[in-house]
Amino acid sequence: MDVVFHQLSEDVMAYIIAQGRSKITIRCYQRCFASLGTYLDEKEVVYSQEEASVWLASIRTHVGKTELALYNAAVNKLNDLLCYGEIRKGHYNPSKTIAGKLYPEFRRLFNLLLEQISRQADDTVSAHSWQCASILLRFQNSGIHSVKEITYDILLEEFSSSASKTYYSRTAHHANLRLLLQFLYENGHVPYGFSLFVDAMTLRTGVYWNRMSVEKLQDLQTSHGKNGCSLDFFLEMRDTLYLEHSNKKYSYTALQGITRITNLFYLFMDMNQLRYSPVVGEAWLESVKPFLDNVEYKHFRRIICLVAQKYRKEPARLYSSFVFRETCYKRLPDWCRPVVDRFLGMKTGEGWAASTISMYKHSIDINSSSLRFDLSKF
Repeated sequence: MDVVFHQLSEDVMAYIIAQGRSKITIRCYQRCFASLGTYLDEKEVVYSQEEASVWLASIRTHVGKTELALYNAAVNKLNDLLCYGEIRKGHYNPSKTIAGKLYPEFRRLFNLLLEQISRQADDTVSAHSWQCASILLRFQNSGIHSVKEITYDILLEEFSSSASKTYYSRTAHHANLRLLLQFLYENGHVPYGFSLFVDAMTLRTGVYWNRMSVEKLQDLQTSHGKNGCSLDFFLEMRDTLYLEHSNKKYSYTALQGITRITNLFYLFMDMNQLRYSPVVGEAWLESVKPFLDNVEYKHFRRIICLVAQKYRKEPARLYSSFVFRETCYKRLPDWCRPVVDRFLGMKTGEGWAASTISMYKHSIDINSSSLRFDLSKF
């Protein structure tokens, strides 16, 4: 073994460890020196800049772009020690890397993410590292200074940024966005809906779960903006419903259906600043119905109706058949329904009992039906 090369490589390793370089970089330097040492031994030559250049050229097509860049950096440091007796500054400037451009909070979270995934293969960690740092930098460039300032609009822009890329590049980008958002949610930095975002956006059937008309959505936001319950309570009702089904030995597919449907509904409400109420549930069902086949729609309706039972504190009826029958309310003209919804929302806000609200709605339905009948005579 070349004693000089061995000493040089040990000095470089001590230098980068003292610099606080990542575990990925350290392992990459170790692989570089091990491979270069084997090359020198097989050729029975001592280390020199010329031999190092020949070796780098020979392995150029056998390693990835990122690894090759680190190999070049490692060899440059060996050459500095050999020629100058010290490692010159300028080979590595942390502030010029993507991670180095992040604000302190973003960089701290980025380092925690790397630590969490550090047991994966180096190539995998390296790919995640570059993509996640790039995503955080784009978040930062949108004008925010904290991950708590991330909005769904920012997520939509980030998700769409890879639309023109190849399928594999787009898939990798979405996978890393999912990884980052899941990490941020698990550490309490972003809401639950963010962890659902990527999977909901990549459904083969499209974003059908958020296709409600602008007019209907604005009406819900106006008439039910402060009514109903919080989305955290909605999740508690969902979890209770899931547990009841599990205790009744429902299949894995049925249990997954509860999670999938309520997650989509939750994301719809969270993205549109809505609280949960059975009225919002009915409106959402109507909006997704055109995009579902009859069997799937029945699954959706069953789950949403069971959640409504929970909200009304009615006894759980898991084996009920929720058959849709068109009511007078459903037959009201499009211009009339928003007015009725606002009136009922106002009464709900005044604190009237659910039975009273139902009586109001029933009376309006009957009177509207009679009015329509009378007008038809003219």
